[in-house]
Amino acid sequence: MTPQSVEVVTPVNTPEEKINTFVDSKKRWLFKAFTQAHLKYPPKLPQSYISGAEVMYRGGYLKL
Repeated sequence: MTPQSVEVVTPVNTPEEKINTFVDSKKRWLFKAFTQAHLKYPPKLPQSYISGAEVMYRGGYLKL
């Protein structure tokens, strides 16, 4: 299992090389955090949007 994607938010004028260096230095932490989140909040399929259903929202479950 590997992360599908990671969103990196930086100030507008941050050089791409600096961003890449930072992300490379945090690869182990990113992978560990992704794995833990995936284990804690496994995807629930299929998702239904009916009253009372729980949906993932901002790292937790929200009841509709």
